[in-house]
Amino acid sequence: MKYFCTLCFILLACNSSPEVQKLQEKRKDLTNYFRNELSIDLPGDGLIIILQNQNCSACREDVFKDFVNKFLRENNMNKTFILAKQDTALVNLIHQTPKNKIILGNSYTLKEYGLNYAADLCFVFRKDNLEKYFEISNYQLDQLKSL
Repeated sequence: MKYFCTLCFILLACNSSPEVQKLQEKRKDLTNYFRNELSIDLPGDGLIIILQNQNCSACREDVFKDFVNKFLRENNMNKTFILAKQDTALVNLIHQTPKNKIILGNSYTLKEYGLNYAADLCFVFRKDNLEKYFEISNYQLDQLKSL
């Protein structure tokens, strides 16, 4: 019976889709980052938005402004923003959104947890599940209907 249960577990793990596996991996990365670096629990509901330390801040600010105006300004979900570096313009935009929390992180520790990307990231959690995540870019915003 013990071997049968183990075999069933292995088969279930192998059958999960690549998309589900990616979501599980990112959830684990975020959980470890929140637990080990921030000493807080990962929020079970809401948005986690990681704003990377990007070189082209003018382009990035325009994209982020569109994201705030189209999706965040009227959104009543809790929002946790992690900034890889202090950026006054981005902080001013964040303060235009309801239910926001800002955490100052850094690129080095984000990289240790697999969260350092070339683009900003948004993670959508509902009922303690990571539903989706995406890079915040003009293309993604054009494809996005809602959070």
